[in-house]
Amino acid sequence: MNTQIEAILDVKQDTDQLHITSIAQSKTEITTSISYKLSLIKTNLLTHNQSKNDQSGRQVLEPFQRIALSSTQVNLTGEDRLIILLLLYDVNDKLIGTARHVINETRNEDHIKETLTQQIEEEANKAKQEDIPYGQINFKGIVVDETKTKAGRDFYQLYYSNYLSSNINSEHIITITETITLGNNTKITLKTNQALIFEFFVRTQYDYLKSMSNTALTLTLRHLEQLRINNQRTKTF
Repeated sequence: MNTQIEAILDVKQDTDQLHITSIAQSKTEITTSISYKLSLIKTNLLTHNQSKNDQSGRQVLEPFQRIALSSTQVNLTGEDRLIILLLLYDVNDKLIGTARHVINETRNEDHIKETLTQQIEEEANKAKQEDIPYGQINFKGIVVDETKTKAGRDFYQLYYSNYLSSNINSEHIITITETITLGNNTKITLKTNQALIFEFFVRTQYDYLKSMSNTALTLTLRHLEQLRINNQRTKTF
């Protein structure tokens, strides 16, 4: 992927309405012409009805300029999931940047990946991106909720809020699992496909859950950094 132009999504929620702004950030001293496509895929989790809205256009980025490409508002209910996907292209219709954000992410990570894969493949086919290996397009920022209790869901929301505000956006999928232990207690486990990140026994107190979410985020950052270092070492050898 081109690291000279960054795709950014600015998402703010106001009660039941979502305000979305798509942004392009130049990281080069060269004036660059780009085109963009912002896709909103809304699914009702009860009826499974799905709707899709696209916005597209062209812009010229001056050196190191940050520019808003488009803005929109979406009404959401608690039963709606929204996938927001921003794709950036150069003058030759080559895909150079992607950003994605999910509202009301469900526990079914395979379905989320399937939806995103289908959308990106459609765009790649339209633009005939034969020179971009599919493996270079990554699904980033996915944290899967497999909790079972209210306290578990509260922890997930605290952790995921910290995760988003820290702009981690990792390609490694993080799964938060809650299991029943002796005495009808529960234990929460954070892991990637590679390894365990953190685990603890659940208490219902908010301050405790907030403290655990902060600890979990710190250990997540450390874990992802170690994965990055290991990956670099593997490429070196």
